[in-house]
Amino acid sequence: MKEPAYKIEYCTDDVDQAIAYAHLYNQLEFCANLQLDGLTPSVHDVAKILKAGISNVKVMIRSRPGDFVYTEEDMEVMKAQVRSFLTMGVKRFVFGAIKKGRLDIKAIMTIAGLLEGKELCVHKAIDQSADIIGDLNLLLNIENVKEVLSSGGAATAMEGSAMLKQIVSFAQNRIDIIAAGKVTKDVLVEVHQKIGAPVYHGRKII
Repeated sequence: MKEPAYKIEYCTDDVDQAIAYAHLYNQLEFCANLQLDGLTPSVHDVAKILKAGISNVKVMIRSRPGDFVYTEEDMEVMKAQVRSFLTMGVKRFVFGAIKKGRLDIKAIMTIAGLLEGKELCVHKAIDQSADIIGDLNLLLNIENVKEVLSSGGAATAMEGSAMLKQIVSFAQNRIDIIAAGKVTKDVLVEVHQKIGAPVYHGRKII
């Protein structure tokens, strides 16, 4: 059987759906409160997912709604959240931060440094950067940053397809670019033909 040209990442805040649809996706981004664009989920919910045998789960670390400009107090809260999930056996995390119109590399390195070699995905905070390519280049120097989630600085993957194609080419498999932004199962093939990303992300992708 031929391997598919890309992986599917399902995003949900619903434990039951995460478990029921596990056979339909390659990896899972799990969070709470998707109506607020995703927050850190509860330890209880993540424990259910792990107990169901879903090891390919990535846990969102975002302590509050609103912007991605974090204070020292915000960071302390999120560092504690990371430590809690690590003790449970979580191996993949999602985090992003912004400072003065660019990715907050210091904050990202702080979270990455807590992960004991576990993997970090930098989320769509990068779409708010004034220099997406420049910040992607900086992320290449953080060893356990393995993925970047982006809609190419636009509202949707299709609208940001030119930038997404550019950053996929720039990344050259050093980091997996996960294309996001209204990527549904109905448009997935069309979006892939336009972008050629290794991974696609969505709430309605399956």
